[in-house]
Amino acid sequence: MRVSVCLLLCSLVHGGGCREMDVAAIAGESVQLQPVTWTESWVKISWQVTLDSGKTYRLLTANKGEAPHLRSVLHFTSRVTFHPENLSLQIDPVNKSDRGLYALEITAAGGHVDCTSFRVSVFERVRQPNLTVFLDHAQHGQCNLTLSCAVPGADAVTYSWSRGSSPIPPDREQQLHGNQSLLRLVIDADSNETFYRCNASNRASWGENTVELKSVCSFPAPGTDDNPPDNTPTIPLWAIVAGGLGLLLLLLTVLFLLLFCKRQKKRRSCEGGDRPITIYEEVEDPRTRSNTNANARSRVVGNTIYAEINTKPQAPDFTVYAAVQKVQDAPARPRRPQMPRSSSPSHGHLYS
Repeated sequence: MRVSVCLLLCSLVHGGGCREMDVAAIAGESVQLQPVTWTESWVKISWQVTLDSGKTYRLLTANKGEAPHLRSVLHFTSRVTFHPENLSLQIDPVNKSDRGLYALEITAAGGHVDCTSFRVSVFERVRQPNLTVFLDHAQHGQCNLTLSCAVPGADAVTYSWSRGSSPIPPDREQQLHGNQSLLRLVIDADSNETFYRCNASNRASWGENTVELKSVCSFPAPGTDDNPPDNTPTIPLWAIVAGGLGLLLLLLTVLFLLLFCKRQKKRRSCEGGDRPITIYEEVEDPRTRSNTNANARSRVVGNTIYAEINTKPQAPDFTVYAAVQKVQDAPARPRRPQMPRSSSPSHGHLYS
């Protein structure tokens, strides 16, 4: 649905009694050219245009009481409509090539001619401007930055800035070619009003955008000039969790190995420390035994057999006792070679 747009900016009376109005239209939309006043006793009207390209066309002529005759003009094919109730001319859609001076002549019954002309200008619609913040640096409790406001594709755009609801004087901004405006600012750390608005407009439309600078500025901590950027690499959470689980698994593995080794060592110690069970057989032999050399006698006292060995009969008081115990149900073991009996004469007793 197209919207009729007609912005009447001024009304002047020129020589010959012709009023001129400035009309700003939006390209691709509808514009309606309508006189402010007209006489009801008109008998004839006509619409004609002189485009900025230099071409002149008579668009319409009509006599009162007759059907209006809308001329076929190739430039405005199927885009021009006449409204007899208010004598207005509508162009839908209007193009930039339609710029020019449109004139309406109204002839009254007495032959008086009333003339109204419309200076039509066509502009692209101004969309919401792009508002960009360029941060220079922050030091000593102040944030230095530059704001850029631009409307790509629009023509004849004028920019204005405001802080909160207070307009900023034009000398603070810089208009650049290419539909762009720059505003350089210094924001204090304790500043309250940090909302800045850019308004972009042309004669047919306007748009605005707002930015909050408190969140943009990163002020340094007290006692320092600058806050150096933190270049410490950020460790993701999954890496921290995985590292913790790996460390826990390693600790559990080490603990298990220690317990296992301790248990195995204890088992080997128990198996190696068990002494073989020796079963002694009681020997009940009351007889006294002697060897063939008659220099040794044996006697049984309880379960122990004592053997007396006399190496030298001349040496009294030298007695060798050998205690022999029988082992029952024990595995056979090789006998130890008997030690040669000492023949050295010494007084004492030897037990084996």
